[in-house]
Amino acid sequence: MSVLRPILSACLLSVLWTGTVLAQQNPAEPQKQEQVKAEGPCAAIFAEADLSSLLDGAEITYRADGCTLSNVTIDAGTYQSWSAETVEIRSAPLEKDAEYWPEWAEISVKSVGYWPSSLPAMRYLSKIQKNGFDLKLAYQWDKDSKIFRVNEARFSGRYIGEVLSSATVELSELPRFDILGAQSSSLETMKIREISTELDDQGFFANYVMTTIVGMIGYNDDPEPEIEKYRSMALAFVAGLSANMIDADGKKALSRLIVDLPHPQSKAAIKLVFDPAFSVSQSDSSPLAVLAAFQKNLKISAVYAGK
Repeated sequence: MSVLRPILSACLLSVLWTGTVLAQQNPAEPQKQEQVKAEGPCAAIFAEADLSSLLDGAEITYRADGCTLSNVTIDAGTYQSWSAETVEIRSAPLEKDAEYWPEWAEISVKSVGYWPSSLPAMRYLSKIQKNGFDLKLAYQWDKDSKIFRVNEARFSGRYIGEVLSSATVELSELPRFDILGAQSSSLETMKIREISTELDDQGFFANYVMTTIVGMIGYNDDPEPEIEKYRSMALAFVAGLSANMIDADGKKALSRLIVDLPHPQSKAAIKLVFDPAFSVSQSDSSPLAVLAAFQKNLKISAVYAGK
């Protein structure tokens, strides 16, 4: 062993030295982000101040139909950061000074990670633990019919399973990029026609939904009694749904799913259809008025086998 140790050490040092020499002879010269020419629809998308921060520290490749971002980091406040391995964007053409969303777009986000610290060590641990999830969104808007379709909203990961949703709404105009800061009639006049969700839960509710609910209740109190109260209220609500809204099998499936949460025992599917379409502006009305509109216009179908 005493003879092998210096030989192995010499070999290791030789490899490291060779790598250093090669790196010096062929130094990597990545193009600085400020030198990259912005073009295509992403030039307009990231011209918006609220979105331009996504480019901080990231690498971006522009294309005529979109762009690809790598090593994206978002600082969400004190001791909270999000990252993504890649963000892929494809969309309809946009003028550089465009104010509204493109008429169609597809966005794929790979390996979204979260770490409760801005420390590099925490980011490294988040990266190697492979706990990230993937997101995908695809939509299109028909300017003649004013129909906005979310064809795919997919949330998936190793500790999530998969949540797949789609929706059809009526929009008088596309939303603005500054959707929260600008006055836009599109959201005020939006009408919901249909929403559907398929769930293959492998930790989504336990790892994400329940964390959010517990945070809303507060960390200084035992959340279980409050959560059980919410469960009882949800079961009572489902029991009170009329036969015109949901059939007996669907009602049993919904009730069974609520009882099993946050650990569903099988795949689930829920579909809501509004006929006529439900105006989002009605949500500002009293809860009783909203419920009356639901009772009149909403049809629910649900599938869940449980154990």
